[in-house]
Amino acid sequence: MNTVSLARGQNALDTRVVPVPGTPASNEWPELRPLQSIAKSDPYPHEALPDQLRLAVMEVQQFTKAPVALVASSALASLSLVCQGLVDVRRAEGLIGPVGLFTLVIAESGERKSSSDGYFRKPIDQYERDQHEAGKPVLREYEKAQAAWDARVTGIKDRIRKLSREGKPTDAAERELSECYEQKPVRPRVPRLAYSDVTPEALAYGLATEWPSGGILSAEAGSVLGGHAMNAESIMRNMAQFNTLWDGNPLRVDRRTSESFVANGVRLTIGLQVQPQTLLAFFEKHGALARGIGFLARFLFSWPESTQGTRFFSHAPHSWPALNRMAVRLRQLLDTPVNIDNGALTLHVLSFSDAAQDKWIAIHDAIESELAPAGELIDVRDVASKAADNVARLAALFHVLRSGPSGLIQPEDVVRAGKIVTWHLQEAKRFFRIAMPKPATRLAIELDEFLVRRCRESGKVSISGTHALQYGPGALRQRAALDEVLAQLSSHGRVRLRNVNKTLQIDVHPDLLGGNQ
Repeated sequence: MNTVSLARGQNALDTRVVPVPGTPASNEWPELRPLQSIAKSDPYPHEALPDQLRLAVMEVQQFTKAPVALVASSALASLSLVCQGLVDVRRAEGLIGPVGLFTLVIAESGERKSSSDGYFRKPIDQYERDQHEAGKPVLREYEKAQAAWDARVTGIKDRIRKLSREGKPTDAAERELSECYEQKPVRPRVPRLAYSDVTPEALAYGLATEWPSGGILSAEAGSVLGGHAMNAESIMRNMAQFNTLWDGNPLRVDRRTSESFVANGVRLTIGLQVQPQTLLAFFEKHGALARGIGFLARFLFSWPESTQGTRFFSHAPHSWPALNRMAVRLRQLLDTPVNIDNGALTLHVLSFSDAAQDKWIAIHDAIESELAPAGELIDVRDVASKAADNVARLAALFHVLRSGPSGLIQPEDVVRAGKIVTWHLQEAKRFFRIAMPKPATRLAIELDEFLVRRCRESGKVSISGTHALQYGPGALRQRAALDEVLAQLSSHGRVRLRNVNKTLQIDVHPDLLGGNQ
């Protein structure tokens, strides 16, 4: 199986460290192999995308030369953001939910996600500008009415205070104040769809009070996976909040110092790129919690191989026929009236045709069968449990792109969606094997890192087995356990075991101490 190495588990050390004189030559050692490796990503199934979307994706990819999966994820996130305010999807009787997608592309900085997002966000950004301009007169009238209302409320309150000080009845003034509150001006809703750097609470507030359909589209995942939003005090609350919004359930946010609010009937899309190191660091701190609460299970993962080093210059095309057709279609959908009742979206519910329902059930059951103890998806049960839901969402988006927010979802859309979600399932499987290795592999990584660190600190190229037993990882303080993991390191060429005067001596591969690895 072809594999590519990941820095984690290889001790990719600072190359300024100089090996100690007398270190055995690298060619005296067996091949140095990483403790973790991952199969190459399968080609993205772009042929499964509807023709209109596929042609636009490939047109952008051929110019940007970004990974196909990255460009496709940008396109799907924009399609999700455009359509989620129009429809829900019925998976089966009693199972109705949103069509919004959460996508996560794992890629180094410079892979051109911002560029890819930009191409597909253009109609969204233009729509927002047009709506903002059209809403200016209405907002000005609202601001005048609000100022007059504030002045009236202040006057009534002043009168109540004066009457109270004078010992006079305040009943009439209080009734007037109550009537005034019922006449408070309502701020006009002007569409705001795309967010970038926003806290989870600010996002929820925007969905509740500005526009009930929105999305985070960002090449930097810090607002979702890092910073203040995911500190020890807030991480559980914020991940649960994103889960609630993905599910389409009402979200209540209680505040101590300002007005509490409820986001009801709102829809959310998330389209992120995160660097591998950032996501691995997130997993070190919060991985078990994020998986346990089901937060990451909702994402369509992509971990494409980098195209950097092969993106030689080419002039921009004179025209973008496929992308322009896609932009026109997205604008048509954006201009479709959205039904909002008291701040909540009223959505048309798309259903499957009978044949499409059969296809969806077959995909659902095929995934379920692989969740058994010996199944292919046992390591990603959490992600797989949401896969059939994502198939339904994606099939609905394909239907809306082609036919609009009415009619029945056809079998071809379900089949297309199934192929794409299955690919994303494999991507999640590839990543989680590295991010959350099995216990035996994690112990080997911990011991490997300990041995390298101690050799660097001491300036030596080996340490004794006794030292490893006494100071190494706590789970390896018994000789049998240590010997088992040392055998694994030895089989990967990372250590060499010697018996010196009846004492175990552990030599560390010189390349791990600042050589070529």
